[in-house]
Amino acid sequence: MLSPTMRGSLKDTAREIYHEVRRRVSVTGAFEAKLPRDEDSLFLTGTTIDLATFSDLLVVSMGKAAEVMTLAFLDRISVAPSFTRLHVQGVIASATETAEIPSGFQYFRGGHPVPDDRSEEAADAILELLSRASDKSLIAFLVSGGGSSLVEKPLPPLTLDDLRETHRVLTICGAPIADVNTLRKHLSMVKGGRLAQRTGKAQVLTLLLSDVPEGRPDLIASGPTLPDPTTVENCREVIERWKIRDALPEAVRMLLDGNALEETPGPEDPAFRNASSHVLLSSRDVIEAGRRAAEELGFRAAIDIESADWSIEDTAPHLLSKLQDLKMEDPSRPACVISGGAILSPVTGNGRGGRNQAFVLHCVPLIAGKSIVILSAGTDGIDGNSPAAGAVADGLSMARALAIRLNPGDSGRNSDSYPFFSRLGDAILTGPRPGNLRDLRLVLCK
Repeated sequence: MLSPTMRGSLKDTAREIYHEVRRRVSVTGAFEAKLPRDEDSLFLTGTTIDLATFSDLLVVSMGKAAEVMTLAFLDRISVAPSFTRLHVQGVIASATETAEIPSGFQYFRGGHPVPDDRSEEAADAILELLSRASDKSLIAFLVSGGGSSLVEKPLPPLTLDDLRETHRVLTICGAPIADVNTLRKHLSMVKGGRLAQRTGKAQVLTLLLSDVPEGRPDLIASGPTLPDPTTVENCREVIERWKIRDALPEAVRMLLDGNALEETPGPEDPAFRNASSHVLLSSRDVIEAGRRAAEELGFRAAIDIESADWSIEDTAPHLLSKLQDLKMEDPSRPACVISGGAILSPVTGNGRGGRNQAFVLHCVPLIAGKSIVILSAGTDGIDGNSPAAGAVADGLSMARALAIRLNPGDSGRNSDSYPFFSRLGDAILTGPRPGNLRDLRLVLCK
C-alpha cells in the first residue's frame, strides 16, 4: 500500500501512481488469480477443462506478452497430475528476442507495428501446428496486443506488402482500432476467427490480455480465434468513412470492389462449437488499480470511462471539467481523475512521439498557470515511434517550454511531442514490458 503522504511535486506523485499501477497489474498474477486449478481441472467462468481427457496440448501464443503468457500458463498447469503424460508443442510469436524457449516450442520474433517475413513464418508454423490437432487435443491460444502484426498471412491474391501498406494507411489516418481491425480481419488468413476454423474437433481455449475497448475481445490481435461480428460491407464503410480508398494498394481495392472476398466466420460457425474465450486482464483492471493507488495517497479519486476512445480535442476539456467538479465536491482534499483507453490522434507530421505524448502536449496550454498535473502513458512502456511510454506536464510546463524556445503548437502539428518533453525532462521512460492493457491517463490537483 502506498503511503498517504505525498512526497515531492505533484508531477512526482503522478509518476508514482503510474509506476504503482504497472506493478500491481501483473500478467503472472492474473493467471494465478483467474485460472483456478484443482488436480487436473482448470476452472474459468462457464468452462471447466479436464486435462486428464487429452493426449496432447498445442499452445499458440501471440502478441507482445506472448512469452510471459506462455510461461505463466505452463507454470499454472505443469503441476497437474496428468500434465507429464501430455505431448506439449507450441509456437510463440512475440516482438522481442528471448532467452527462454520451453521444450517443444518454436519462437518467432515478428514485425511490429507492421508485419514482416518472420510474421508470415510464424503464421505458417501455427497453421502447421494446428494441422496436427485431433479430438484428443487441447489447443490453448494465448493472445495479447500486438498479435495483429506479429502473426500474419495475407489472403490470396494479396501480398505481405499489400497488408503492410494497408496497415500504414489505416494507422496514419487516425482510425480507431475497431475500424483498423475490421479491415485487417478480412484481408488475412489468420484473423477474424479463421484460425479457429483450423482447429478441427479439438477443444479450444483462448486466454486474452485486452488492449482494446471493453466488450470487444474480437479486436484483440484481430480476433484470430473469436467470432467476427463485422462484414465485408463494413470494410467498405471503413474505407469510405476515412476517405482512404485511393491510398490503399490496388490489389486491396480490387478485392473489395469485387464479390470474391469471403466473409469471416460469425458466431454461428461450427468452428466455435468446442471453444471458449476468457479475458484475464483489461483496461478496467488498469484504471481500477489507478483509483486505488490514488486513494491510498489521500486523493479523492474518480474513474472516467466515457472518453476512452475520443479524440484528443474532446478528451482534454472533458477530463479537466470532471476534475473541477470532483474538486468542488470536497475542496479540502486533492483530486484525481483516472481514465484509460486509446485516444484518437492522427499523425500530421514526421516527428517522434505517440498519442499519449500528443495528448499531454495538447493540454500544456490548457493548464498553463494552474495547479494541475496531467499524465498519459502506455501500460506497455511504448508510445508511438518514440522511446518513451508517455509524458507528464503541469501548470509551469508552458512557461518552461517558451523559455527554451519550444512551441507546443509547432510540436503538435509536426507530431513531434517526444523531443518537446524530452528537453523538459518530462518524458516518461520505462522501457517496454510484456502486455499492453491500453493507456493510463491521470489528471490531478492538490
